[in-house]
Amino acid sequence: MTGSITNEIPPVSSRTRGIFILVILLLLFAPLFRAGNLPIPLMLLELGSLALLYLWLYNGAYREVPSRLLWFIALLLIVPLIQLLPVPAGVWSGLPGREVFLPWLQLAEHGQMDNWRSMSLSPMRSEIAFWALLPPVAIFLAVYTLSVQQIVRLTWLVIAMALLQTLLALAQYVTPVASPLHDLIPNIAHKGAGTWFNTDHFAGFLEMVFPITLGLLVASLVSNKQEKGEMFTRMAKASGNQALLHGLIAVVLLIGIVYTRSRMGIALMMLGLLISMLLYSAQLGRRSSSGTLAIVLGVVIVVALEIGLAPVLGRFALDPTQDYRWIFFSTSMEPIGQFFPLGSGAGSFPAIYPAYQPLQITEFINHLHNDYLEWIFDTGVMGLGMILFFFAIYLKQWTNVWQRGNWHSFRFLQVAAGIGILLVALHILMDFNLRKPANALYFAFLLALFFKQHRLEEEEPKTVKRRRHESRREEIKAVPKHRPAFSNKEEW
Repeated sequence: MTGSITNEIPPVSSRTRGIFILVILLLLFAPLFRAGNLPIPLMLLELGSLALLYLWLYNGAYREVPSRLLWFIALLLIVPLIQLLPVPAGVWSGLPGREVFLPWLQLAEHGQMDNWRSMSLSPMRSEIAFWALLPPVAIFLAVYTLSVQQIVRLTWLVIAMALLQTLLALAQYVTPVASPLHDLIPNIAHKGAGTWFNTDHFAGFLEMVFPITLGLLVASLVSNKQEKGEMFTRMAKASGNQALLHGLIAVVLLIGIVYTRSRMGIALMMLGLLISMLLYSAQLGRRSSSGTLAIVLGVVIVVALEIGLAPVLGRFALDPTQDYRWIFFSTSMEPIGQFFPLGSGAGSFPAIYPAYQPLQITEFINHLHNDYLEWIFDTGVMGLGMILFFFAIYLKQWTNVWQRGNWHSFRFLQVAAGIGILLVALHILMDFNLRKPANALYFAFLLALFFKQHRLEEEEPKTVKRRRHESRREEIKAVPKHRPAFSNKEEW
């Protein structure tokens, strides 16, 4: 990998310019009002996604998406629609788990049940779930068909949003509760979550972006180490400045994650840091670059330990069985078995779970705090199949992203996106991050970045190849004449 990202990527296609602008608007708007978790902002996102899908279809961009991804998107949208299909009342009462709720429905409808009913126990919530899928689906399809240059610009937009949200969250953290900054997230005292309502969900957003900054950092360092000779001194200096910028952004995001005091968020941030070090180590090569990276990563780890791990470890010291999540998980097994294989209906969990909720839990439970279990709760075997389908294509894509030899700068971003996807996939084992519209949109962006097909290493500009050849020739000339350029005992 040589040069900067913007110097190595093909020009922007004018055909996708309208799609590009609309994607920018959606990504900017999504987090502004409680991360899109309000009726009107969510409706605006859904309307914007319809316009985006129209442009996507009008430009024939669907031809560029692999069939396996189109099949996954189609099945994802079909699942809630299947559960909205009406069936005769006699058939409906014989569906798994429906007989328990039949007396309640008769009482609610004064004994006058319709002759046909949707298979979902909560048709309205299933319809809402279908419409909520449109924004992330539109973002994924649109971003996938954009040019590499456009995707890189969107990546910087996402990083800028994460940086601004982190600075806002830190300002909220240090200001009094009565400050206007806290009006953005009411009912959460002494914490900072930017425009998110929940600090755990804000940590989920930051943990998606954090690996991207590490990928840019390593890409800058590798670019720096590959420049040789006096003619590239200025370029190497620019790469060093980029590495410093990326490192500073990573530190700021790390501090933001720590100050959310999210146990899962901080643990996954440290895991993401470890995975990034392992995956990027092969590209670092020489000691000069690896030494710089070690310094930056060392600073990151020290900052995390000194600022936030003391209160976090105190939270870990609590008995895990006192966390209500484990009660949610155990009590959800009975309804999952009753409704299987059809499920209770997409999005119906908040309406159905109170019938199985333990008496010691008096609060309203809107989500199961484990998205995988909740998807199976709602959609049964179809949800289980979609989960397995997703991880199958995710693992398969790693075989395309991971390549030997020098990487193009864009490939560092793809590896980082793959790490971010993994962190979110682990986080939703204990939370419901993807139920928040803004998180779902940014997750869809990461998926499009990760699955984007390209051959940039094969299409490297001739100037870059010539520069690399001249640099290699200078290295050979610098070798002393009394010994060969490649000895048997050492690797040059």
